[in-house]
Amino acid sequence: MNDTLIAASQRAAEILGATTPAGARFGFSAEFLLLVNAPLRQAMEQWQQGRADRNAEHRS
Repeated sequence: MNDTLIAASQRAAEILGATTPAGARFGFSAEFLLLVNAPLRQAMEQWQQGRADRNAEHRS
């Protein structure tokens, strides 16, 4: 989902222009989402792996 938001924010910044207030906000939003996207994805994968590990332990 973040990838879609990043692309939409980047496109909106291009359409509105980086020098307009709205375009700048969309540009900043895209930068922020790019910054947090990878660590968030890693955290989600670790959480899912931990859940799978715990579920496997309970089945044993």
